[in-house]
Amino acid sequence: MSASPRKPRFRGYQRPVVEICELSPSTTVLTVRGEHDVFTRYQLQRALERARGAPQVIVDLTPCTSIDSSVVGALVQGYRGTVPATQRMALVVPPSDTVVGRVIGLAGVCELFPMHASLGDALHRAGEHAARRAARE
Repeated sequence: MSASPRKPRFRGYQRPVVEICELSPSTTVLTVRGEHDVFTRYQLQRALERARGAPQVIVDLTPCTSIDSSVVGALVQGYRGTVPATQRMALVVPPSDTVVGRVIGLAGVCELFPMHASLGDALHRAGEHAARRAARE
């Protein structure tokens, strides 16, 4: 009798990655993909530090499959410690019925960050914010 091939232990596992995309001199998008936790939060912290020069930073969590409180802490630290006062940071969060949406909702960071349901909406708002800033200068 032949043994059946073993199934992967972590079915659906996605390698944690943080991609940085400078869309314009005023807007940088950080796309967080895969499963992030205490062991990978440093990727996000380094990406936030690299994005310091952009007036608008958008963190897209929609392709992220899971996060824990250490990742939320990295976002808050990035907002409070790393992000200069002249910079704006926004989150794109998946629906509240997803793991990431629930963690963000339970952490209560909705009061701290502008939240968007899609990257398109966040980019539209970033454009409006940039236009207002240009009008003031």
